[in-house]
Amino acid sequence: MNQLAHEKKVAILLNALGKDAVDPALKLLDPKVSKKIRSELKKIEDSPPRVTVVDEVLDDFERFFKFAVEAAGVDTYWSKLAETENGQSLKFPGTTNDRKGSEIGENRSSLANESIQSAVGKNKSGQVDILIDDDDEIVDNSPSFRVFTPSDDEKHDLRRLHPVQIAEALKNERVKTMALVLDCLNQKRKAAVIELLPREIQGELLSLLLSDINVPEELLSRIIRTVVTNALTVDKPKDEAPDPFEAIAGVLRELPRETRNNMMNHLREKNEEDAIKVQRLLYLFEDIVNYEDKSIQKILAEVDKGQLVIALQPASEEIKGRILDNLSKRAKESLNEELELLGKQTDAMVKEAQSSVAEVIANLDQADQLELI
Repeated sequence: MNQLAHEKKVAILLNALGKDAVDPALKLLDPKVSKKIRSELKKIEDSPPRVTVVDEVLDDFERFFKFAVEAAGVDTYWSKLAETENGQSLKFPGTTNDRKGSEIGENRSSLANESIQSAVGKNKSGQVDILIDDDDEIVDNSPSFRVFTPSDDEKHDLRRLHPVQIAEALKNERVKTMALVLDCLNQKRKAAVIELLPREIQGELLSLLLSDINVPEELLSRIIRTVVTNALTVDKPKDEAPDPFEAIAGVLRELPRETRNNMMNHLREKNEEDAIKVQRLLYLFEDIVNYEDKSIQKILAEVDKGQLVIALQPASEEIKGRILDNLSKRAKESLNEELELLGKQTDAMVKEAQSSVAEVIANLDQADQLELI
């Protein structure tokens, strides 16, 4: 997911939590910030976010909430929260109020589904209008597993699944069946699934994908429905869990500087080693697009130009565009020329170059010289 403005993320979260949560939460914020969030809430009503965006905002909130509770010294909170999944009541440390497991300890997938329905809205017939554009969805190493009730549109359901879910559901099928199912996916998702299938069948699979396989539409629908049903029973592999330090660093990057620094200082007092690991991940090369133009210009003035060229070689068009837009005409022409002449760089060289840019961003940001968009 592309980096979202802090106010937009808060708006998506509040919209998912429901109208009753909006006013009490916004009363605790600065009036200017509250006004921005209300504006974002209005935009969400007019143009609901895609389900993938809502998913990731909910995941960010869950990770941040866990981090905040643990940073406050509540070490046993998550074991208590787990108990609520069995219907037992939860007592928050330091309070006398109880909450039943049915209120906050529901299964994560159920909470996600309900929140997503609230966030994306319903169509005129009362059905949930889920906005997913499969062609725009980026397939990475750890997208969320999908847990949902199958709809009447089996191809739509297929496109909502994680590549691992699809691959696991296909592993005992004939190669022809695999080809029929894969033909319903876009290029990125198709490639991600093929990579997970056994190597010994990939050649035959390619031949079938190049051929014109015709089957009755009803048969194809039944095949896809079966695959979707089987895919929804696939458990998420343990190694799919994101690095907690990367996850927390991602959350902290979205917080105001003062809040972030306060939390990091508290973490340093409790566990300096963990604080160092998080600190190293707080600033990324990709974050440069989140700063105002004047701030980007300050960054570019401090960055080694040779390292910048290497860092930009595999960068997205968005990153290249923001950087080029903040250079003089002469500097822009020079950079473009160097990019064209630059040979293929190793991953290690690119990582080192991007890290050097991130270090400049960190130094300037900690000196309070940068402003976010």
